[in-house]
Amino acid sequence: MLRMGEFAFLAAYNDGGGAALFLKQKLDRITGPVSGVQLRELAGELGFLNVHLEEHTELQSSFNLQQELHGIEGKTAWAELNPLDYAVRGQFMHYLLRGNLPMMRSHKFSSAEMEAQMMAGCLTFLFDENGKFFEGSIAPAPPEAESESPLR
Repeated sequence: MLRMGEFAFLAAYNDGGGAALFLKQKLDRITGPVSGVQLRELAGELGFLNVHLEEHTELQSSFNLQQELHGIEGKTAWAELNPLDYAVRGQFMHYLLRGNLPMMRSHKFSSAEMEAQMMAGCLTFLFDENGKFFEGSIAPAPPEAESESPLR
């Protein structure tokens, strides 16, 4: 993952684009810029999909020292996924977001519950329960939470 200002690059170099084919299903539902937390989730999702591919692209290098040429040939595998282990997704998410965890708060869950959901691989900062993209990783408190707030 590389972020430069408003642009970001996500890549898995050993799968011939296989993981990206599956990630595209989520990317197509994103309707605006992603936050830093959302970008990290996408990077974790790409890694998660990559490790669940049945086969990876086979690469072979050849060298012609007399002509100073290097060639790479790839045999792309058909993109199929093994059964998904969401605990692996959780490990990716936890690794990528571990520095942010102390600052994260939820209106619905305690910090411990949120971390448990993350480790189980079911926490998302991309989409709400209806599949609608969060326009930012900070969502306003629902009206019932505001009325219960001691800060009010």
